[in-house]
Amino acid sequence: MAFALPLGSGRAVIVVVDVIGHGAAPAPLSSAIGDAIATALLRGASPAQALGCADNRLRTLAAESPYAVAFAALVHPSRTLVYASAGHDLAFALHDDGRIEQLAPTAPMLGIALVFRACDAVLPLDTTETLVIATDGVADSHPAGSKNFFSVAQVARVVKQSLREDGDPARAVLDAACAYGGGRQNDDMGVVVARVGTAEPLSRYGKILERCIR
Repeated sequence: MAFALPLGSGRAVIVVVDVIGHGAAPAPLSSAIGDAIATALLRGASPAQALGCADNRLRTLAAESPYAVAFAALVHPSRTLVYASAGHDLAFALHDDGRIEQLAPTAPMLGIALVFRACDAVLPLDTTETLVIATDGVADSHPAGSKNFFSVAQVARVVKQSLREDGDPARAVLDAACAYGGGRQNDDMGVVVARVGTAEPLSRYGKILERCIR
């Protein structure tokens, strides 16, 4: 599950959830976790607090709680990203010069048998940076019989090229990952690409609800 919600005053919420498992079976849990995160954020919780709510929801709904990774963020018009990441490892800021700044996890995966404590991270965003958040179905894409996975560097190159060509970077990543895997998906895939502009609080790539989720 990957979605975004505008909060008004130039702010937006980004949420990406991936329950461990393949196919449609985890969909209800993904939906419930995503709803818990979004509801908490809309009520004024921080991303870390929202992930705590999601962890509680997961443990309540599933007798044998599966693991899940989740990324929750608030984008502010001051070009500041406040995020919390529960084991989500494919998230980065891509600079126009090609540099990659990883958005490291700030908490373990949801559902792990530990006391869940997440923390928030703050990232100032420049107009030359693009946010890229993808599920591990993208990173795990690989040709049959090969252990060479679709890397962060490859994802970054696809995004950069698509932006340069005024294309749809999220769709470009999905298409490239499937092509790399021999025209097939190894797992469910979700991608969010967002870019903060100057003339508006959120530019055409930052109007996440309209453009950047596939």
